[in-house]
Amino acid sequence: MGFHPDFRYFRPGGRAKGEIVLKIEELESLRLKDLLQLDQIEAAKLMDISQPTFHRILKEARRKVAEALVDGKAIRVSGGDYRFRNLCYDCRSEWGAPLERCPICGGISVSSVAREGGRGPPHRKV
Repeated sequence: MGFHPDFRYFRPGGRAKGEIVLKIEELESLRLKDLLQLDQIEAAKLMDISQPTFHRILKEARRKVAEALVDGKAIRVSGGDYRFRNLCYDCRSEWGAPLERCPICGGISVSSVAREGGRGPPHRKV
């Protein structure tokens, strides 16, 4: 369970006119803000970054996607400075290794989010 991008390359029909590299944390910012429609403060907390940093990452992600769509460029999802952390929505615990059940409470309401910089402990209470 959780978000790990399975698709990492998108291109327009026909011939692409170049390529844009969208970092994993940029894709995660788009997912949290635009797909899940979280506010920036909540999304920043999930990524364990400040709201201004989240805004900067999101702004750059949107610019890259717009450039790819307008100019007919392919999008490669790759790289960045991140690690995935897993969250339990039942007991609010987090941990590093992907599991389908929370190791603390056994809950199944778990999700993974990309976390910029790989900072912080592998397990702590939120």
